[in-house]
Amino acid sequence: MSDQSPWMTTTEARLYARCGRRQLLAALHTGELAGTQRTAPRGTWRIHRDDVDAWLRGLRPESVDRKPLRRVVPKRRAS
Repeated sequence: MSDQSPWMTTTEARLYARCGRRQLLAALHTGELAGTQRTAPRGTWRIHRDDVDAWLRGLRPESVDRKPLRRVVPKRRAS
C-alpha cells in the first residue's frame, strides 16, 4: 500500500473501514470524520487514510495532528 495515494474516495474509505455508505457520509457531514469535499454540496469527497484510522479509533478530527487542506474554488470564466 505504500505506492498508493493516502487519499481515498468514499467508496475506498468505506471498504477500508468496513462500514456502510450512509454511516461514512453521516460521519463526514457531522464532522466526526475529517474529509475534503470538492465543489460542495454535491462534489466528490476525499478522505485521508490517517483520518479514517483516527475515526475508527474513536478520535475526533481536532486531535489528529495534521494541517487541514485549503479548499480551492475554480474561478468562473468571463463570457
